[in-house]
This record gives sequence, structure tokens and C-alpha cells, in this order.
Amino acid sequence: MDDVAIGLDDLPEDDSRDLGDDLDLSGAPHGYRDWRNDPQLPRRTDIPGYPNGFYTRRKQPVSILTIHHTAGASDDIFFDNTYHTQQRNWNDPGEPMLHAPHIAYHFYIDRDGLLTGCNFLWERSWHATNANDKAIGIVCQGDFQSGDNRPTDAQRETLQWIISRLLGYFKLDRQAIWGHGELRQYGNSTTCPGKNFLPDVQGFRGGKDFWTAPTPAPGPAPQPDTTDPAEIRWRVMDPHGGQLGLFSQSATAAAGAEQVSGLGIYLGNGEIRIDFRGAQNANPNAPAKWRVCDANNVHVGLYNQTPNAIDHAERIQGYALYMYDSADGTIRLDFRNLDS
Repeated sequence: MDDVAIGLDDLPEDDSRDLGDDLDLSGAPHGYRDWRNDPQLPRRTDIPGYPNGFYTRRKQPVSILTIHHTAGASDDIFFDNTYHTQQRNWNDPGEPMLHAPHIAYHFYIDRDGLLTGCNFLWERSWHATNANDKAIGIVCQGDFQSGDNRPTDAQRETLQWIISRLLGYFKLDRQAIWGHGELRQYGNSTTCPGKNFLPDVQGFRGGKDFWTAPTPAPGPAPQPDTTDPAEIRWRVMDPHGGQLGLFSQSATAAAGAEQVSGLGIYLGNGEIRIDFRGAQNANPNAPAKWRVCDANNVHVGLYNQTPNAIDHAERIQGYALYMYDSADGTIRLDFRNLDS
């Protein structure tokens, strides 16, 4: 790769479709699915000039990230793909009907913030008229022209995330971000991405983010410790550091913490020992409630009661205790960093 990420010398000369698309998007805040070449978002293979269902290769390096809205109140990615490939005429009025080989955008962000990759970065998709050769299209599901409709918080978070990744990847700055309708010098005449959203796009160019993480609410005030420190083996804390209880036995602490969502159990000196902050209730009717595994997920034993499992895990350094009846193997108690 050269110093502008995807440049002219990086464009594929054959039918390869992965060059320039090594950007890892698996960490998208509300999930990512790669539908650039997936039957769930089918491509048209019968469009004249596009026999493989892919757009032509861009001939210029990427220098613009174009923000769109779908302009529909009830559409989704499937509707939009069908509309672009089967209904819309992309030719000028009066010319023969021309459908697109695929949905026009490179990235689609639905109302829940789910990010979908729709086209490869090297594809010159049809989303910004004469800017297509140098632009990547990012669309948010929704109509932000009507009423006071605006993107959801989840959409804003994902938009902020993908833009940050793309700016870094292509070595661009915020001046590369434009609303679709702002690109009039490239032949675009539209209100997209809507009067309610365009000010945010313009604000982003001026240094204002689309989304910032909310400030956590303060936790409850710590309770005074009136117990003899020599008797305290465990303390239960909320995620903000507020003390909720003191316990002299790990079994008692575990029982207390299981009743409250989002807690961690710590040693008296603050070292985390058992972490319930991502806990879900186990199925009480399961034959075995707990399993102990080593750091490589090698199964060690099954237990029906939390105290027995804790007892066993505490005697073996470097083990984790998992919910046995959880399909995704959610960690319930973590002993992997215990000292002997």
C-alpha cells in the first residue's frame, strides 16, 4: 500500500475484490456484517456493462466521505437494495432504463447502529454523481428531512466510529466529510442527508463530533467500614466504586453479588477477585450450574453449586469459572489472574 492508502497503483487490474479492503471493522460498537458479496444482499449480474454484479474500479484515490440518509420512513437495507437494483432508473430522464448492480452505498447504518459493508472500497458505486470516483458513501437509515427526525444515538455512535476508522485509513482529515447535497460542484442536487442532519455533518467538519460517550452516573456514596479489617476477606462494589457490602467468606459474597446486576467482588485491598459486572442469571434447573476451565477453555470440572465451584477454583491458580448452561460461554467468575 502507498502513503494514501488506496491509490491509483493499488487498484486491482483483474477481478480480485479484496485489494484495499483490509480494514478490520469487527469492532463496530453495535456490530458489523460483511455483505459486500453475500447472497443476503444480492447483486445483479445481468446489468449491461457489469456482468459480475460489481461496480467498475475507481480511478482516483479516495478523498471524500459522503454522508447520506435513505430518505425513507419505513425502508430497510433489503428494500433499498431492491429499489436500487430493480426499480430506480440511474440514467438521465428519457434515456433507457438502467438499474444499479448493487445498493449504492459502501456502508449502511441501520437505526440500531448495526454497520453493514455493502460494496468494496475500490468500487465506484453510484451515490454522489461526479464525485463517485473519489468518494465513499455512508448512509444512515431514516428520513432526516421530514419533521424533526434525526439519527438515533446508536447511529451516531457507529457513524463516528466508522468515519474515524476511514479517516485514519485513508490519511484524511475532517474536511473530507460532506453531506451528499453539499457536493453541488459534482452535479448533486438534493437535500440529502436532510435538513435535520446536515448541520451535524457541517459541524463535524468544524470539529464537533457526531457522538460522545455519555458521562456515567455517579454511584452511591461509599459506606463506612465498621468491621474489623482482619475479618474482611471480600467486599462487593458497584461499577462506580461504591461499596455495597462486606463479607468474610467468598461464598457469602458470591451469594450477595448474584442478587444485584453489575457488581464486582474485590479483596479488601481493592484487587478484583470475582467479577459479576457482565453477569446473567444462570438456569437454576440446569444439571450443572458452573464449570471450571483453564485459560485455554480446557474443561476441568462441573459443579451444581456456586460455593463448591468457587472452592475448587480458588485452589487452582489460573482458572476461570464459566456458566455451563450459557450458549456463549459467558464468564461469570474469573480466577485467571489469582495469586496462589
